[in-house]
Amino acid sequence: MPFEGQGLTVVPKNGGGLALLGISGRSLDNWLRPDNPIDLSLVTELEFVGPKTSQPNKSIYPKDFNNFGPAVGFAWELPWFGKGKTNVRGGYQISFVGGGHAGQLSNFILASAGFTNTATTNGPLDGSYFNTKNLSSLIPVTPNSLPMQPFPILKQNATTAAYDPNYVTPYIQNFTLSVTREVRRNLTLDVRYIGTRGVKLNGFYDLDIPNVFYNPRLFDALDRTRRGENVDLFDQIFMGLSLVTGRPGVNGTTERGSEQLRLNTTFRDLLANGDFAGAATQLNYFNGFGTGATGVVAGAAGERGTVLKRANQGINVPGGVTLAGFPAVPAGLFPSNWITANPQFNSTNLYTNSGSSNYHSMQVQATLRPTTGLNFQGTYVWSKSMETPLTGSNIANGLLTAPVFTNPAERNKDYALSPNNVTHDFRSNGTFELPIGPGKMLLRNSSGVLARVVEGWATSFIVNLSTGQPATVSAANMLYAGGVPDIGPGGFSSKGFGKVEWGPNFGNFFGSSFGSVTDPQCNAIADSLKSLCTLKAVTDVKSGQIVLQNPLPGRRGTLGRTTLELPGSWSFDAAASKTVRISEGKSLIVRMDATNVFNHPVPSAPTLSINSTNPFGFIQDKGTQIRQFKANLRFLF
Repeated sequence: MPFEGQGLTVVPKNGGGLALLGISGRSLDNWLRPDNPIDLSLVTELEFVGPKTSQPNKSIYPKDFNNFGPAVGFAWELPWFGKGKTNVRGGYQISFVGGGHAGQLSNFILASAGFTNTATTNGPLDGSYFNTKNLSSLIPVTPNSLPMQPFPILKQNATTAAYDPNYVTPYIQNFTLSVTREVRRNLTLDVRYIGTRGVKLNGFYDLDIPNVFYNPRLFDALDRTRRGENVDLFDQIFMGLSLVTGRPGVNGTTERGSEQLRLNTTFRDLLANGDFAGAATQLNYFNGFGTGATGVVAGAAGERGTVLKRANQGINVPGGVTLAGFPAVPAGLFPSNWITANPQFNSTNLYTNSGSSNYHSMQVQATLRPTTGLNFQGTYVWSKSMETPLTGSNIANGLLTAPVFTNPAERNKDYALSPNNVTHDFRSNGTFELPIGPGKMLLRNSSGVLARVVEGWATSFIVNLSTGQPATVSAANMLYAGGVPDIGPGGFSSKGFGKVEWGPNFGNFFGSSFGSVTDPQCNAIADSLKSLCTLKAVTDVKSGQIVLQNPLPGRRGTLGRTTLELPGSWSFDAAASKTVRISEGKSLIVRMDATNVFNHPVPSAPTLSINSTNPFGFIQDKGTQIRQFKANLRFLF
């Protein structure tokens, strides 16, 4: 179990990783609930655990002692169809994969928010010369907070992370079954099934995502505001404040909160393009602007979200904000966890067993051992690989990259083809020694100079063919990330494409099949937002019907992830060599290798965002693959 050697291992107190929910509780049942009450006794705090602390038996994540990884197998020589001709083998194995997250562990141990504090000095601020002789008067710099103290509930720009208290070691299940048949003395055929299942794989997600899609009042207010309506909710939030330079403060009658929201530079683009998660995030941290009667009173140092905090205190009610001439707003409508679960932090990553994967394949391999100078091996794989979004590896810093969930609360709905899935793959290689020279089919009786010239010629080749990898047609993020489009009334099929068509300068994955128009939802929003809506839809050029369009806010696109297959690839490499025997035990080999013999390019990845400024399916170039020749000379003795 990892720990810091001097007793400085820190974890959240009282609840482990679930303590990241802070004042919203200690259960994921309390996550994304706008009606969840605040419990100020549950603020996220840190504690020291592990060796050299008062809690030596505690650790960053639970100890896992039941990791039993059996490996069993069998081999059976079938007594039928010829003795020793057919063999059947199979096996099953469980492998535990607990590594791969050293970067995260070091961060948890040494860089948790509240454990470290960076204190800096800028030297004299009066313009006088900075002399290092006076450095003793400037240091040590007084920290702005004490270590190991809870972060205040001020929505400050701080991040933290912890492990799920139920975290276990991920494991892989491997299944194999093969039949090997000796077809002839020099020809063997293998047929194999190979399967792999990843269970409880490493993953993480942010518990502080903005709660807008499970917050009916907020979602309805944003949706109606986008359509051009005025909503009481935004009057209550912005009462007495002006969001637009030169406009009077919101009063609920002549000046409406929704109207000013549509004109405010912070919110208008987000509203126009249906990014409600972005709009909710900005609202959660909004401090307003300006000074005077319509400005916002600044909060504590580093505090964000003073507008919602002010509205939650109430307007013209006991204990609230007094604004002469404005209507009352009840207190308690917008508690600090109304949008994010833990207002102590900007993000709270929970590391847990959120990943899973499946791989199934049939593999056929034929091996021809040397026969009259020819040997060959070819392998065909028919496979399918599925997974939930998994963490990636950043080799530069050892950290894991975040899985991209369309909605972290519905992670299994992102289960789809793996980005590296290849349905059909054929790989082959072989060599052929020309049957010419002493003892060969041709000129078998040659000798002397003639024999040295004609003998020892050989060729080799590598031929690979594979279908393309899956790709995702992307759209605007109408949930949290990984947005994909809706299939329009014209329908859309990913079949029938893959032959790239090239124009004078660029290519297109779909040829001239599709066009682009403004997304219909841009015409159904407020007039003041229409010019800011950059959403597009893809049309069938022949029928003019929309085939792909952006989903509405809060919706998951019906097309799904990794539903398009990119063009396949093939390659042919070859070599020719000549061996010249100089004397007994000494020979000279001259060899020429050629890669990409047919100079076949692999096109760059196409543009598959329906909202791109480039045409749908646009391909920039044909890649950088070139035909290469390489000669070498070798002397053997």
